[in-house]
Amino acid sequence: MATLKSLMNIYRKIQSKCKEKLGSLSNVAFVLALIVILLCVVYYWDSRKFFANIESEFVIQELIFPYYLKPGDETSSTLIIGDLNGLNSAGYNKTEEIVKRKDINNKEPLIAIPSLLPQKSENMPRILDAESLLNQAVNTNNVVVVDNFCTKNWSDLRGKEIYKSSFVSPGSFCGSEPEIRDMESIIQKYHVKKVVLLFNTESYKQFVSNFTEYLTEKNINYSFVASDEFNDIF
Repeated sequence: MATLKSLMNIYRKIQSKCKEKLGSLSNVAFVLALIVILLCVVYYWDSRKFFANIESEFVIQELIFPYYLKPGDETSSTLIIGDLNGLNSAGYNKTEEIVKRKDINNKEPLIAIPSLLPQKSENMPRILDAESLLNQAVNTNNVVVVDNFCTKNWSDLRGKEIYKSSFVSPGSFCGSEPEIRDMESIIQKYHVKKVVLLFNTESYKQFVSNFTEYLTEKNINYSFVASDEFNDIF
């Protein structure tokens, strides 16, 4: 309303100046001024509608993996993660569903990451063996990405049996992988203070324990939420 009043004040000033200087031509000037003001009003309301729509939707962003941002009023953010190891397809699918919703009420900004790794479930064999599972859980460098986050005890991961007897590794050094660098940039840029991890099986919690240790060391709160219960908390 304040903006509309300002526009009307401008119109009155233009009208007054036109009467002083243009005489009989002032009517033409009045019409032109009115048209300009009407166009400004239309632009103003269209802009408000546009930004209101933006604030009600998740907007896709691209790094090495896609993520979705929904603005909020607070300075810190909540991060929702669907899949950290390429094996949690239920979490991935649920996050893809979440980013299409417009009914999530949030004060803080929300960031949603469906997956750190491309989903390869459709190419998985019907009968899973150890090599198939490992192929699903690594990036193009054959690194198990979730184990590449830097933690105090990261070097101990190299002693895990999985890295002694297979082609995969936790990385040449912690934080070596682009997925990790991009995740850390998101956490820093959006001041992430809370992480919601979607899961489908209890074993997933153990598989991503290096990441939860990373969050603990960063003083970032986290919680596991079953994929089919997400709607109950948001």
